[in-house]
Amino acid sequence: MSGLDGLIRMWKSKQFYTTLWLISGMKKSTLDLLLLGVAHSLNHSLFLVLPPLMTTIADDLNTSFGTIGIISTITFLTYGTGALIGGPLSDRIGSLKVAQISIGLGGLMSAVFLFANNVFIFGVGMFLMALWASFYHPTANGLIAKAFPENTGGSMGIHNAAGNFGQVLTPTVAFFLGVTFSWRMSFVFFGAMSVVTALLLNRIDVNEGALERNTT
Repeated sequence: MSGLDGLIRMWKSKQFYTTLWLISGMKKSTLDLLLLGVAHSLNHSLFLVLPPLMTTIADDLNTSFGTIGIISTITFLTYGTGALIGGPLSDRIGSLKVAQISIGLGGLMSAVFLFANNVFIFGVGMFLMALWASFYHPTANGLIAKAFPENTGGSMGIHNAAGNFGQVLTPTVAFFLGVTFSWRMSFVFFGAMSVVTALLLNRIDVNEGALERNTT
């Protein structure tokens, strides 16, 4: 078990990720920004699995497009209003931590779809995924401002472009996975990528001092 514990400690070590990425020859700040771009992309991707597979999902769950539409409406209302929680929460516990929680738990909720044998469980999965994922956007803005103080505007532009890039690619990838394996595995694929990305965000160094003082 000591060898396994050592591997786990290495996996969680910021120095491990720093060394791994620096080997590629890219600047750490560039890779940090690319990683945040991936996180932004996946934050949208979680909800773009449904549209190209809606017919398959509706048939499998023996439900109607109307019911799926109601679930989608509730999902995106949750995703939008949850930002009102994410912003203040990042002020209290730190933007990086909230970003990791949002991406990680949002992705983890995709596991609910493995047990979704009816439309009610499917709806619960969509709601929980939207609730956690909703914290990301207001948090990411503050995180980028602190992590990239010398080029904040440009960094936000790259971050937003990466999110749009994910929106372009996700439906095609989701459809391919859905018809090749199952619609459930399509959700889980993007969810698993989100969890891994949340762990990788641990490598980003950001000064949260100002936020911590606001809580005292």
